[in-house]
Amino acid sequence: MPEDPSTPVAVQELPTLQQTLDAATPKVMVTIALIAINLSIFVAMFILGASSFQPAQILPWGANYGPLTTHGQWWRLLTACFIHLSVIHVLMNMYILFQVGIFTEKLFGNLRFLVLYLLAGVFGNVAGLYLHPNVVSAGASGAVFGVYGALLAFLLKEPDVIPKANALAIAKSAGVFLLFNIIYGLSKSEVDMTAHIAGLAGGFVAGWFLASPLLPAAQHIQPLRALTVAAGGTLLATVCLMAAPKTQMNISELNRQVMTGKSIPVGNGGKIIYSGAATVEDAENLGKLLREQYFFSNQGNVILFSKDSTGPSITFPLRSQRAKGVSTIAGNVQAPANAVPLWDDPNTILNFERLGVLIAPFVGGPPLEVRLTDAKGDLKHVLHIEYRSRAVSAHDRVWYSGTASEADAKVLGKTLQSLGYFHDTGGLVLLKKNAGATDLSLIVKDGVWNDQRLVAGFQTLGVKIADAMGSHPLALHLLDGTHQEKKLLTVP
Repeated sequence: MPEDPSTPVAVQELPTLQQTLDAATPKVMVTIALIAINLSIFVAMFILGASSFQPAQILPWGANYGPLTTHGQWWRLLTACFIHLSVIHVLMNMYILFQVGIFTEKLFGNLRFLVLYLLAGVFGNVAGLYLHPNVVSAGASGAVFGVYGALLAFLLKEPDVIPKANALAIAKSAGVFLLFNIIYGLSKSEVDMTAHIAGLAGGFVAGWFLASPLLPAAQHIQPLRALTVAAGGTLLATVCLMAAPKTQMNISELNRQVMTGKSIPVGNGGKIIYSGAATVEDAENLGKLLREQYFFSNQGNVILFSKDSTGPSITFPLRSQRAKGVSTIAGNVQAPANAVPLWDDPNTILNFERLGVLIAPFVGGPPLEVRLTDAKGDLKHVLHIEYRSRAVSAHDRVWYSGTASEADAKVLGKTLQSLGYFHDTGGLVLLKKNAGATDLSLIVKDGVWNDQRLVAGFQTLGVKIADAMGSHPLALHLLDGTHQEKKLLTVP
């Protein structure tokens, strides 16, 4: 029977976008592999001791840091793309990469996607060397932003590949994401927007050169295109690296040791960084003593501890100022109008001197050098702890310094013993004489400084001590159990 000429000839349907993508890139391998590598490295860092993900802990894993990267360790530009600073950091980046990476990898193909991802991450880290070379940075954010940049470049260069409605929806979604993250990042000082924006730009440029129609005839040239862009990007990154500021490692001793030193955690986010002949056991002993003095009650205090042929030294970075008359060691007090730098405050200096006397015997001193710096690591004050001691009983001692003699310490010990101050329970007394001034520090029970009757008793005690030693005038400091001054009595 003849065919009805009015019956239309069957026409093969055009392939859908998903079918086209599946034909161009049958398997998404790079995105999944990148996510697996990032997560594996994060877990390995946690298991092997980088649990707080501080600069000193992530540098050995390849974080980006100007003084190292610009002095031969160029590979940090790449390895930093696979290191993250927290669980939220890595999970957020990997979630975003999963969302946008699969579609973008199908557009570009496996090899081209890998090239644009790595180039975006590298250029994000290169930008950091110019704007903040002394900051330790890490994360895949620059590379992830680069994937968005490449996606936008593809939409602009190859407008016929994706239907217009789909392309507009993709562009709108990407634009909202980028705008939100840029605004959010600029409002947070801890977020490094340099890598984000540079990665976005690097990904866009790489994506522009790598984008091509999803036609079978064009697929055979894609490996050559990918290798060419990779070579060009590597050459440009090398030139930028060579031109980057050559920041020196020794900007400050604090900066150098925080970035590269061995450390132990001491609770509440604090740590002791030790170097030289100091051992981990020395650092642990120091940490125990400082915790007993409530030094690490504030969040994130960092102490530098070193030993060499001249003896031990301890560096305390002071992070703020304080009002006159406020007694503190940790230095996290907000500064009112009449505040003075902690390193210029006599009470703070005296507190650190007492602290040095207490810990010196346990860290290989005296002598002991106590160094006070500002938050940037610039040295502001140095204390030389050279106290000698005289035993009063099996456990009680008098520590003396300056022009005070052993005879003075002996008289003081006997006087305090006769007056019932020592009970062979580990009592500690500090005596210091200089230029006709005598300072005596006694540890007293909590609340004594608020009891007028007891304060009067200590005033009388001070008079008897001054008479016995022939040390007029005398300043008597009443300390609490953490060696903080609570009351100052003067004996003319």
